[in-house]
Amino acid sequence: MGKRLFWSVSVVLIFASAAMGQTIWWETGMVKLRMENGGPEGDPVPKNADLCQEEKCTKGGVRIAAAQNEFEPFQIFIAAEKDELRGVDVAVSDLVHETEKEGYRISSRLPGPIMIYRQHYILIEKPTTAEAQPGAWPDALIPKVDEYFGERRSIPGEGRPAFPFDVHRGMKQGIWVDVYVPPDAPPGLYAGTATVTVGEKKAAVIPIRLTVQPFRLPSTSSLRNAFAVGITELGRGHDWDDPRSNARGFISDDRTSELVCLYTKALLLHRLSNENAIWPPPRWDKQGEGSNGISRRGKQVAGRSTPSL
Repeated sequence: MGKRLFWSVSVVLIFASAAMGQTIWWETGMVKLRMENGGPEGDPVPKNADLCQEEKCTKGGVRIAAAQNEFEPFQIFIAAEKDELRGVDVAVSDLVHETEKEGYRISSRLPGPIMIYRQHYILIEKPTTAEAQPGAWPDALIPKVDEYFGERRSIPGEGRPAFPFDVHRGMKQGIWVDVYVPPDAPPGLYAGTATVTVGEKKAAVIPIRLTVQPFRLPSTSSLRNAFAVGITELGRGHDWDDPRSNARGFISDDRTSELVCLYTKALLLHRLSNENAIWPPPRWDKQGEGSNGISRRGKQVAGRSTPSL
């Protein structure tokens, strides 16, 4: 009887969501879904998805856990069923400690500890491995408000801020939410919500439950690592449409150095080291020692530099 009742409720919610023209659910950060809702180049709504509407989610909403001084993500997906969805936006509330007398909260003010990104898709037409599949896959994360300059960013080719956005019929849009737990956050349970709106209408309110563990992670990595950031790709990705750039997107050493520093900081925040942290390339003297910032960035290369959070 209990199982029959559960499935009845689930079916009602699924049909109610479809009737409204969209399906909304959340996933962990370990899931990748292609933009199309089905077919050989898409992914359907997962059968076990925690479907969400204006009042609740079928399985209770987001459940995540993190240590102090740790990032933990989750994703929200909005799929357009019958018609195009216009003016879709996502907002996250403060996460408030449920038992702390002082009401400690992790702020949702952007930019801040809780960051919201829209996933940008790249079309893979010819997979290079037997396991890969064609289709539009999520790749770049476009922030609602940039964490370094406090500016709104746009999706390449759209010419407008990434939020709010439209979702075409038969497509889905993924949203990446990154939650950073400050080092001084008291352990325990935190609660909040993520709200999805379509135009002026509230489409879903997703409960968020964050468990903060009673220990703190160090800011620097405990393991040696090196992540390659392509110098040429930086220019192509950021300055390809700048009239000052050449065919490779290169403007100047100063501009490339600025981009390298920003990427190095972003990597260090997540305990990764940029193996290309030095630009321009050093000039080596007769003793084999380089100039141009070797000592200044040595700690960054080694992953021993503690970035400001």
